Amino acid sequence: MSAPRDLIVARPNETDAEQMLREKINRLGGQLMSAVDTALDMRTAPPDAQKMRHVTRQYLVNAGLTALYALTVRQSEDQKP
Repeated sequence: MSAPRDLIVARPNETDAEQMLREKINRLGGQLMSAVDTALDMRTAPPDAQKMRHVTRQYLVNAGLTALYALTVRQSEDQKP
């Protein structure tokens, strides 16, 4: 398999809280994907299993982006007068 990639990439001007959350999402998401890969034994998995692995990864990315959006909304609400 190729080298692990981050689920969520850093974006310019992210706050410290956003960076911390992104790093946690990437770390824990990477652990979960490693567990999935081990369970599937990706090198010998049938194509349908590999496809579902990619679907699983996309669900993790979407959940991470939703969490970051929720944090951003919360921070913007805190900054209102």
